[in-house]
Amino acid sequence: MDQKVPFQKLKRQPLTLVLAEFRFSRLHSSVSSLNAFQEKMQEHFGGLEEYETRTLHFAADGSQEKFTGWGALFRSSDGGSLVQVDQERLTFITTNYNRFPEFQKECIKALELLEEYLDPKGLSRIGLRYNDAIVPELEEELGSYLDHGLLPPSILVHKFPLMGHRSETQVKTDTGVLVSRALVGSHGFAVMPDLKPPLESLLKFDIPIDRLTAVLDFDHFWRSSSSEGEDFSIDLIREKLNTLHGPTREAFWQVTTDWARKEKWS
Repeated sequence: MDQKVPFQKLKRQPLTLVLAEFRFSRLHSSVSSLNAFQEKMQEHFGGLEEYETRTLHFAADGSQEKFTGWGALFRSSDGGSLVQVDQERLTFITTNYNRFPEFQKECIKALELLEEYLDPKGLSRIGLRYNDAIVPELEEELGSYLDHGLLPPSILVHKFPLMGHRSETQVKTDTGVLVSRALVGSHGFAVMPDLKPPLESLLKFDIPIDRLTAVLDFDHFWRSSSSEGEDFSIDLIREKLNTLHGPTREAFWQVTTDWARKEKWS
């Protein structure tokens, strides 16, 4: 995808959530290091909620190994963002997204603290995910906002009540894989259902259920080609986030209409 296309900043953008996930080899840290990390994270990212994790790993020979570990949530005081950390990943999530450089800066800050106190190894995956809620006015059609390829077949919708319609497209990019999803229905969702459980306190959106709406999900990820992962490098992470961002943003512009962007969201 061409990352040089100029994109206008939308004043009333339908964006509901942005998420960045960073996966690495399982952490093995001392209690004192973990406590120091959590203390510093609270200073910058908000209140701490601890929980227990349970994971199941499959070895090459087919055997299974169960792990129990720690997890931590850091919620901002305004309730608009959180950082979720466990022994194999760090995820930064926000509903208060303004510009990508600001979002990236917050991600890097959390990762720098992780690197300083817990010494992560084996960076294996970086994902950047955007969700948008497309909500027409009562007298409008959803098709005025979206490419018709994302909509359910009109012959079915006109004949039967729509329970739901989901589409998914995967494309290979210079950085990794970009997955574009759309969920259409009178579902009242502001984000994709798989994102809702850890995010209830963040989601303050009131999506009507008396009309067809859509959630758009743009999920762009890079994965290491090595089974051991890459060296954990802030410079590498910053570079990958930059290259993940451009095509993800362009995908939104490709599947939404000029009318929606110029007349409704500008």
